[in-house]
Amino acid sequence: MSKNIFYVKDGKGRQIPAKHLTDSSGNFIINPRTNTPYIVPASYSVADSISVGRRLRQYRLTSSDKYEKIIEIFRVGGQQDLQRSYNGKVGNSGHEFVEDFRDIASFHFGLTMRAAGVDEEISVMGGGFYNAWKKFAKGENLDTSGDWWNNPRNPPNIRMGSQIYESGRSNRGHPQANL
Repeated sequence: MSKNIFYVKDGKGRQIPAKHLTDSSGNFIINPRTNTPYIVPASYSVADSISVGRRLRQYRLTSSDKYEKIIEIFRVGGQQDLQRSYNGKVGNSGHEFVEDFRDIASFHFGLTMRAAGVDEEISVMGGGFYNAWKKFAKGENLDTSGDWWNNPRNPPNIRMGSQIYESGRSNRGHPQANL
């Protein structure tokens, strides 16, 4: 991981430590939407994402418990919601939302789900179904015009996370994270 820390701003204008995402060889991982390196919270680690995914493997692939746990940890404000939970703070309110972490949140979801044994397209569907539920059941003003009711910028990032896992560019040997 890059040790070059810089700062981005949250919804209240406060400076939040960040860095660029690198693979296990130190090469930047490029965001397909921007063609620049992903911006991640300063504490983010691909290995930690993989570890979370591996912990999810304890549940059978078809187990409703597995999907309930995924929703719990990736929901808005959940411990794996990188747009609002970052750098050791979990469940920050919407005012702590960091726009610069938006794409990495989808990448992280795709990477973690692939490490959990969930197929790439099932991950895209799951993200879209959650987005559709927030829009249609909760009345949130969200863009659902992308694949499976995702915001159109999310599927390429979910797929990139899944592909980085599959490519071997990530170090898969890491201790289990706590969920």
